[in-house]
Amino acid sequence: MRCVVLVVVALGACGGTSLQQRSAAEVSKHLPATLEAQRPREGEPRTVKVRVYVDAGARAQPRWREEIADQIDYASQLLTPLVGVRISIDAVKEWSRASDPHAALQALQALDRGEDVAWVLGYITPGDTAAKAMSELGSAEPLGRHAIVRAWADKPEIDALAAMLPDLKEAERAEVISAHRRHKQTAVLLHMLATTLGAIAETDPAWLKHPIYSPKMNGFSERNRELLTLALDDRLASGTEQTAARKLLDAIEKSPWGGWIAADQEEVTKRLPGRVEDATYSSVDDLEAALKRAAAAHGEHEARTGKADENWPAWYAAYMVAERTGSELPE
Repeated sequence: MRCVVLVVVALGACGGTSLQQRSAAEVSKHLPATLEAQRPREGEPRTVKVRVYVDAGARAQPRWREEIADQIDYASQLLTPLVGVRISIDAVKEWSRASDPHAALQALQALDRGEDVAWVLGYITPGDTAAKAMSELGSAEPLGRHAIVRAWADKPEIDALAAMLPDLKEAERAEVISAHRRHKQTAVLLHMLATTLGAIAETDPAWLKHPIYSPKMNGFSERNRELLTLALDDRLASGTEQTAARKLLDAIEKSPWGGWIAADQEEVTKRLPGRVEDATYSSVDDLEAALKRAAAAHGEHEARTGKADENWPAWYAAYMVAERTGSELPE
């Protein structure tokens, strides 16, 4: 009798393991792709700060603070091996925003210039549908410091996922939905951050700069990775929009590539400030700082030549235009 009991127990244990394996396999086939970098960048990652603003609609969601922090951390887990930066949250602030969601980016730019952080992020009220177009899920501008992300539209998103989850238990459904929320919100954030670094829309739906969100998104193309690295390295080295734009334009134009969407490539290159050879300044303080740099450089120029430069206004002008447009500086 004892032997029979042991056999029954053993069979029950084996059956339980088999059921668990089948359950795990059933759940995994419904999960989104993992975000990853194929070729990790060497060296110690640099820490960059972001400041986060969250409007009332986004704050109405359960655990909104923890969810946003987790999504930023997930984005950081990709950016660390991809371009060698680790994101740190400087502050999370409540945002009293009541304007049109399509005007949120301009409102955020006016609220916080972001000069002391790498990015200023704005999380805004979710839409009424489970949108897939990245243009409806957030916004950003080439070489900007600001990015908008629309919060997860809970009911529409869950309703859209329900058709693919008919046979899962409640706990399994919750696990899959949570994974999709994390993936989509992080993919939108990364898409917008990439826009601020001059990345161009990609043709492959698995790449994060594709204009339509897909749960199959898993990373960036190597060509966009090159642009992200150039722009971010320039920003962290205290470069200007013009120096970054010049580097990006050189990289984009050095060789054709069919993986970019042609219309977006044309739009990005038109909008990059380095395409315009005129030197413009955003404020009196900006112009004053440029004049001081030109004066210091001109002093070094006169020291090298050993004589006073009577034509210093022309030298100043040449230096300031070259500096602003990313061209070669006069000696």
